[in-house]
Amino acid sequence: MGNGIAGAERVIVALDVADAERVSALVDELAPAGCAFKIGLEMLYALGPGWIERLAGRGVRVFVDAKLHDIPNTVYGAARALGARGAWLLTVHLAGGEEMCRAAAEGAAEGAAAAGLPAPRVIGVPVLTSLAGTAYEEATGARLSLEDEVVRRARNGQAWGLAGAVCSPAELPRLRAALDTGFWLVTPGIRPAGSPAGDQRRVATPAAAIAAGADYLVVGRPVTAAPQPLAALAAIAREVEGALSDQPRT
Repeated sequence: MGNGIAGAERVIVALDVADAERVSALVDELAPAGCAFKIGLEMLYALGPGWIERLAGRGVRVFVDAKLHDIPNTVYGAARALGARGAWLLTVHLAGGEEMCRAAAEGAAEGAAAAGLPAPRVIGVPVLTSLAGTAYEEATGARLSLEDEVVRRARNGQAWGLAGAVCSPAELPRLRAALDTGFWLVTPGIRPAGSPAGDQRRVATPAAAIAAGADYLVVGRPVTAAPQPLAALAAIAREVEGALSDQPRT
């Protein structure tokens, strides 16, 4: 990985920060390690979409966690704009249905092509990873268990041509068994041992998530709120690299 940190390429640092100076400082410190960065709704609305281009222009992989969910034409236009700005990864809500999800993938690819950029990978959100128990039942009205519903929606996403899904650590084993190996599983709720769960309800350590089949780990406060963010990222990357080295070679 050149000057990067082995294992960091599988880590996506969530920039859930509304302060431009803080974002700049974090990116300056962490980008050389080789991690990707997530821009979520808080940063997108507070600081603007220009940050996608700003980071992508530095050669940084940018995960735009927009969770698009609207009528297909609107989602197509939004995805086209995000693709043109340099998004590497982009989320949609799978609850929006096949036409909407296909419109997102088409729009993202067309926007990127018009800008001379690689097409983003569009991935689906089956169920928000903050939901569990009665909150899940009340929010979705689903008759299936949470895990069954996540698997059902993720399978739909794969059939609709999406490139992956967001899932909590709890669903990883079943999803990895049910889906193609090329279908990315992107997992938030990653907490090194001893870290508080925060607003995530289903969490795991970096090593456990990789061992269960995650392709990428989304990590926010355990890195961004650490006294030494780079050291925190390096510790997570070491766990990732160790888990990867323990996997059987194919």
